[in-house]
Amino acid sequence: MAKKRNRHNGAFSLLELVIVVAIIAIIAAIGIPRMSRGTRGAGDSALSGNLTVLRNAIDLYKAEHNGTDPNTATIADQLTQYTDSAGAAETTKDTT
Repeated sequence: MAKKRNRHNGAFSLLELVIVVAIIAIIAAIGIPRMSRGTRGAGDSALSGNLTVLRNAIDLYKAEHNGTDPNTATIADQLTQYTDSAGAAETTKDTT
């Protein structure tokens, strides 16, 4: 009595592969727009945080300089370096 051979050798059929590809395409069509919205929201959140830090730095400068606003030409130096009472920026702190 001869053994009957199984014709199915463990490989996937073309129909099974097409179904899997279709399912992956549907999942991608749903997921990709959701991920792009998340990226845009993260950028908005980072911008909001940066603006809050900048506003706080300007408020601190005004409090230390009797309500005077920083000069727009040298605002980066005035907010990131040491300044005297007149607002002149210096790289080192004056101890006197």
